[in-house]
Amino acid sequence: MPNLYIIAGHNGAGKSTFGRNLLPSSAQDLSIFDGDIIFSQKLILAKQSIKVHKYAVQQAEEETIIEFKRLSSDAIVAQKDFAYEGHFSNANSWDTIHLFKEKNYSINMVFLGLATLNLSEIRVKDRVQNNGFFVPPYAIFHNYFGNLRFLNQNFHLIDNLYIWDTSSGIPRVLLAISNHKKRYIADLLPQWFIEYLPALI
Repeated sequence: MPNLYIIAGHNGAGKSTFGRNLLPSSAQDLSIFDGDIIFSQKLILAKQSIKVHKYAVQQAEEETIIEFKRLSSDAIVAQKDFAYEGHFSNANSWDTIHLFKEKNYSINMVFLGLATLNLSEIRVKDRVQNNGFFVPPYAIFHNYFGNLRFLNQNFHLIDNLYIWDTSSGIPRVLLAISNHKKRYIADLLPQWFIEYLPALI
């Protein structure tokens, strides 16, 4: 059975920093589609020919989606493992998971969480000051609460789920679900987990 590997979580939680190392050893050599990085690259190219920022952003977004659909479709056709990093903060963002599940993929997710919305905002601000990519405040807010809401609703779609808290800068595992069975849950859960992921307790 092929695998879909997903790295999800809050803005600034360290998806790109920690994500790959938290995946199973069998996934370490996979190319991970990072929509934020691809979008940033395409936006630079779009700005060279499109002077209006709004339209350059629109083109970069469309091209990023097209590339993601192409790569994920190619993986499904070949029944090969596929990995990507992203947010799952609205119902539509779960369509890809539904699609891979329908094609008999095993769904694996690593979710990285932060204690508060404010910490997420601070992490993004620090990243920008170090030449990292910017995320607008409304998107940070939407991703912070939306990710948790929809994970709480849809976790049953995930075969293997690992939730980590990276608030301290060092990942701490909170929950491990393997083959839909809870294998581990931390004795001391942070408030964000208790409040927003009650279905997983």
